[in-house]
Amino acid sequence: MQLKNKEYYSFELGMDTIINERDCYCLKTVLRKKALMPGFYKFEIDTNRVETMILYVDKLSNYPQKIRMEVYFIDNPENIYFTDNTFYNIKFNIELNDSLFNTAEKVIKGFRIDEIKP
Repeated sequence: MQLKNKEYYSFELGMDTIINERDCYCLKTVLRKKALMPGFYKFEIDTNRVETMILYVDKLSNYPQKIRMEVYFIDNPENIYFTDNTFYNIKFNIELNDSLFNTAEKVIKGFRIDEIKP
C-alpha cells in the first residue's frame, strides 16, 4: 500500500524501546498545520494544530505493539491530548469458526447481505 499525501507528513525514527517485553522500533509520523478527518482521508487546514502518531513495532515479528496519538496546539504546546493503545497476543490469518457469523433472517431483516466464502 502506498501512503497518500506524503508531502504533508514528516517521518522520524524515535529511540528503540521495550514494549510488552519486546524490543521495538519507534516510528513517528507528524502532521503539522493540518487535521486529518478520521474515516474520510480528508485534510483540513488548521495552522495551530500538530498531530503525531507514534508506532512501536516488534523488531523480530514486525507486529505493532503500541500506538500513541498525540495532538497539541501551537499556541498552547504544554497541553498534549493523547490516546494510547497497546496490543497483546496479535494473531493474523486465524481460522474463524462459522458459528461467529449469524445471517439468520431475523438478524439481517432490513439489511442486504452479500455472503462471500473463500
